[in-house]
Amino acid sequence: MPRTVPHRNGPRIAACPADARLVSRTLEKRLRAEHGDCPETVVLAELGLLCGHVRADLTLVNSRLYGFEIKTDRDSVRRLERQAAAYGNIFDCVTLVAGPRRIRDAAGMVPSWWGIISFWGSARRIEFRPVRPARPNPNRDPRALAQLIWREQALELLEHRGAARGVRGKARAAIWDRLCEVYGLEEIAAEVRMGLKARAAQRAIPRQR
Repeated sequence: MPRTVPHRNGPRIAACPADARLVSRTLEKRLRAEHGDCPETVVLAELGLLCGHVRADLTLVNSRLYGFEIKTDRDSVRRLERQAAAYGNIFDCVTLVAGPRRIRDAAGMVPSWWGIISFWGSARRIEFRPVRPARPNPNRDPRALAQLIWREQALELLEHRGAARGVRGKARAAIWDRLCEVYGLEEIAAEVRMGLKARAAQRAIPRQR
């Protein structure tokens, strides 16, 4: 049973001793079960955003890009505002998944369009409860999305539109800038999803011995 701890605002709240890895694995299994009949859906753990400065705990990729940020009772929420800004540049929808001691503070630090799921349980078993549904993100940034496209893929896209001249030998930043000049937000988002699915498929192929 979860132990109870005093909350700073008065009521006693049951603490959940589960760590982030258990919560992430449990949520990943749930997402895979919910979307198992859709071959176009992949679930990724620890996706690097903004050149790796921020990592999304879980990412669901299908016709949209969904991010999940996990805050257990053991986690600090000090970085959450910075994480929320990064998520807001990239994902179509985002959901905060928080333990009983963190959900109140964490919920007040994320945008109103974020969904919220609470969880509780033990170090062995986790239960989830939806608090509010996620809504579409109104503020995605094409430049931040472009950073999820690998250099080779980005150059191929520019070649396709005859726009690679002058950036082939330059740093990734120049390639991403050019990509945003010739491709729209939804086109870039679609290429990001395709690239993430392709990488997931490559990792799933067993190596030949």
